[in-house]
Amino acid sequence: PPLVRVLVVDDEPVVRRTAESLLGRLGWIVHTCESGEEAEDWFRSNHAYVDVVVIDMVMPGMGGQDCFRRLRAIQPAVRAILSTGYGLDGAVRAILADGMAGFVQKPYRIAQLAQAIEEAATGAPADPTHG
Repeated sequence: PPLVRVLVVDDEPVVRRTAESLLGRLGWIVHTCESGEEAEDWFRSNHAYVDVVVIDMVMPGMGGQDCFRRLRAIQPAVRAILSTGYGLDGAVRAILADGMAGFVQKPYRIAQLAQAIEEAATGAPADPTHG
């Protein structure tokens, strides 16, 4: 697969480590942030080096939807995937409708995570039901 640069935003250390490990095995460059606030600060200086952002829906402080909106204010063309342990309920669908490029269910399965990221990176139409 092509080189993809991914930012993973999740408050759970095990989720960040897992994503970094799985995606690193694909040869992708991964940076992680533990909060929406940290992601916003980091993204402001590094957005040119990010192809896809994977954002956890529920985090203390700034949640996934607000994080996405702030990243989009910095880079309107940001490609982001919503990550959640919840199913495709109304709240998830509302966030996806806000312009997210995809959805991935936790716990991560490498095939589904990689597919969602590749689709978002290439601009392929997102199918939130494939996971």
